[in-house]
Amino acid sequence: MALWLALVLPALPLQLADRALPGMGPLAIVEGPPQRLQVIHCNAPAQAAGVAPGMKVAAAQALARELIALERNVEREQAALAELAGWAYQFSSHVVLQPDGLLLETGGSERLFGDRARLHRAITLGLDTLGYRAAVGYADAPRCARVFALAEASQGRHAASPDLPPLAQADGLRRLPIEFLEWDAATNETLR
Repeated sequence: MALWLALVLPALPLQLADRALPGMGPLAIVEGPPQRLQVIHCNAPAQAAGVAPGMKVAAAQALARELIALERNVEREQAALAELAGWAYQFSSHVVLQPDGLLLETGGSERLFGDRARLHRAITLGLDTLGYRAAVGYADAPRCARVFALAEASQGRHAASPDLPPLAQADGLRRLPIEFLEWDAATNETLR
């Protein structure tokens, strides 16, 4: 049976900075035009000082004087995801890169690891060892798995625990906002 695992790393830019600069004080990832840079991600010390995503860099620096503001580097993120995909091949022969994560077909690998719980534990512990935190979703179809992982990410949940999340059921899709389907705004408005 095909079973898909979606790994979504919504704060990948911040995770990469944390891996490169461990134990850093207030840190923010910023993007936008040079005169209007905005915070898109910030670490716990920055949040404790009052910094939040969407804030202009000048306002963030006024709240956290030692704030380090790093511009987002999309090429670096894509290279990190490609490396992560190479790592993920130890768990699945079918790995698909996504803009902010990976999709893995794990149904065929369960027997190799004993069962789905052991496979999930190996993946989440491996991610933790590499310094990554991902929201996860399991489903019979790759798109459904991704939608459920996006829903977990929107709640700020990630696979910090090796405990196996439940298999997402199709009826669970009905309860989620259509924005998780990642269609353009016009399509979402038409569906509403």
